Amino acid sequence: MKHLRTIILFSFTAMLAVALVSCGGPQKKDDPKVVNGPVKEMHKNGKVKLTGMMTNAQKTGTWTSYYENGAVESKGDYEADAQTGTWTFYYDTGSAKMKGAYEKGAMSGTWLVYHPNGKTERTVSYTAGKLEGSSTRYYDTGEKSLEGQYGADERQGLWKEYYKNGKIKSLTSYKDGKQTGEYKSYFESGGIEYVGTYENGVTNGAWSRYENDMLREKIMFVNNITNGECEFYFENGKIQKKSTYVSNVLEGPEVSYFSNAGMAAEGSYAAGKRDGAWKMYNPKGFMSMAGGYKGGRREGEWKEYYPGLKIKGIGVYENGSKRNMWKYYLETGAPDRDLTQRGEFANGRCVFYKDGKKDFEVDVSMKEIDQITPKDYNGTYIKYFDDGVTKKTTGVYKMGSKHGTWTDYNAQGGVIKTEQWLLGENKADMMK
Repeated sequence: MKHLRTIILFSFTAMLAVALVSCGGPQKKDDPKVVNGPVKEMHKNGKVKLTGMMTNAQKTGTWTSYYENGAVESKGDYEADAQTGTWTFYYDTGSAKMKGAYEKGAMSGTWLVYHPNGKTERTVSYTAGKLEGSSTRYYDTGEKSLEGQYGADERQGLWKEYYKNGKIKSLTSYKDGKQTGEYKSYFESGGIEYVGTYENGVTNGAWSRYENDMLREKIMFVNNITNGECEFYFENGKIQKKSTYVSNVLEGPEVSYFSNAGMAAEGSYAAGKRDGAWKMYNPKGFMSMAGGYKGGRREGEWKEYYPGLKIKGIGVYENGSKRNMWKYYLETGAPDRDLTQRGEFANGRCVFYKDGKKDFEVDVSMKEIDQITPKDYNGTYIKYFDDGVTKKTTGVYKMGSKHGTWTDYNAQGGVIKTEQWLLGENKADMMK
């Protein structure tokens, strides 16, 4: 199941700072030895790293920094140790990376940032070194990708993000750099994808996710944490599940549904795992199973039902698996089988019924409960008369074959016949 993700937009200020560092500027005063005259620093490979001019221990004139490959990294002027005028920063390929003006050491006016292919990556405006006014970003193919306003060095108002085809990708409002109010994002086709609300930079309230214009999830947030009843939907728009979360963890009631809107299951969670009483239903609305969970596993007595709440099976789960004797019934209510189980395998004493009475009982070794045949018998065998009480035949099976003493009785319990068998062969026949 796809869960609602939190949408995070990185601030331009942080990204621009990275760009400045990677470009090698703006330059700081390095306490140079030169007080007056030219300055020249070298890379370890012997190539020029920096050139400039010092006057009275202050940077003046044009300063240029270089990459180790010799390409210009940045170029601009200083006046009285403060950057001034137009500065240009470059990629190590030689193409411009960023360009703008300084005034008394502070960024000023419109700055341009470029993609490596030379196309404009973004435009921003500065006043006294702080972001102020409109900002626009572009894909490396020239299409607009993002636009909005800065004020006091922070994002303000509505910001719009675009796909390359010009359609809106997201709409986010900011106040002093923090997302606030309604947020919307869209698929490239134009359909809505997410709708939610920010308060002071964190998600709060209901957030909805859509696919093909159909609601698929409705998640409740409190300060970026999933909290409250959340809803999940099928592709046809019908409810699939209602789950309760506390601090990002499933806690409390949950109800799930079939795509036709009928209830599929209901129960509770504790610490993110199923716990307590649960009921399961079939697509027609009849209860199919009921029992308990502990720590996410079925535990204790469980009942299986035919439509109409007639018992189909009853037994015990241990650590999520069927254990010990399970009793199964026909839809008429008559007993069908009593099986000692280990999971979905019969393993131990099994009793089979006919017309509601015991027919025979025998030990079975690890066989799927719906695939038991005489080849799986292994232990004491008892066959009953039609009254289901009086023994008709007793004997032993060994690995699916008659073995040892077999005795037939009349209805009064008298012995009719006794035979000796050896792994499926009658010893009397063997002596002939």
